[in-house]
Amino acid sequence: MSDTLTCELGNESRGVFKRDDVPVGFQVAAASWDLAFRGISSFGGAIIQANIALTAEDIYTAQRHTYTAYQTCSSRQSNDPQVDSLLKTLTTAMNACVQIQATHVLHRKDCVEQILDQLWWLASVIDDLAQNSVPIFLNEYREQELARLVVILVTPDPSTGVNSASTCADSTTVYSTIAKDALLFTLEGIVQSSDAFPPLKSAASGLLFFATSADMASCNKKHIRDIHKRVNSLAASLRSGAEEGSMLTTAHQKAISTLAADISSLKEELEAIVNERKNRLRRFFSAKRHREELQDIVWQLDNARSNYTTAVATLNATTNAQVLAYVRPMAFVMGINPIYAPGTRPVDAASFPFGPSRFDEV
Repeated sequence: MSDTLTCELGNESRGVFKRDDVPVGFQVAAASWDLAFRGISSFGGAIIQANIALTAEDIYTAQRHTYTAYQTCSSRQSNDPQVDSLLKTLTTAMNACVQIQATHVLHRKDCVEQILDQLWWLASVIDDLAQNSVPIFLNEYREQELARLVVILVTPDPSTGVNSASTCADSTTVYSTIAKDALLFTLEGIVQSSDAFPPLKSAASGLLFFATSADMASCNKKHIRDIHKRVNSLAASLRSGAEEGSMLTTAHQKAISTLAADISSLKEELEAIVNERKNRLRRFFSAKRHREELQDIVWQLDNARSNYTTAVATLNATTNAQVLAYVRPMAFVMGINPIYAPGTRPVDAASFPFGPSRFDEV
């Protein structure tokens, strides 16, 4: 049954590439679904060879959820950034798992079973999100736990079991890789969907360059992590400030344009460092200057994000004040009492004693 699903998904994804009316972005997405599905199938084959009981059903369930999600997304011919990010996580995890031998899988039986739990929970979440439903297993699936288990599975002959913390460093590395892949998917999604607003596309493209070139600008892992952290924060700010279907006011567009200009300037500085580091002698003699310049770039990324979020927050506060200025007189005239949000209550003035506090000397 799983072989049939694999064949059907492969045929459908190849058919997408042959059609001229399908956008390029969706063709790339179809290839990603195919890779994810084949990764699950290959991992399932290694598990079956190891003759681990009670795993075939989990593999089939994960395949079925993945295939159903693919059919749902293909019928809409639109990509959900959250689904794309989770799909990339699934593909990355499966690509790591299929590299090991069946005999090694047998020695990690407990670990494999826990990976399968995370796998089909992840596939179920992807399926539910694709159908615009609330994911049933959203609380059970843990991305960091999946990364930790994958590290344990692929590490040769660990001296401790699944619950050991000895693999923390390796787990952090794999988790960082998965997080970086998810960040790249997010930025690529913004770039592909922002053709109508060039400043947003420019900002996302600049951040994409930072995410892909940080490791070429420095050998210092801390510098690379710092850059990725800032890029991730800026990407999150862009997404929250420009959700799909939301209206961008003139002031908001100016804020994004300013951010795009700042990122473009910093991109040129990073490009200069990357180009200099291609020459071994320049890389050696300019190491100290490059380190200082990277620290300055990190600071300027923080400053750019702060300026953008402050501008958006000020814009939101101004908009709310304008709305209240119109609504309050109407509510007063019509005798409408305010409705408070769930979990909130009006402030009791008596609970705040006014006047200076006095402390008697002892």
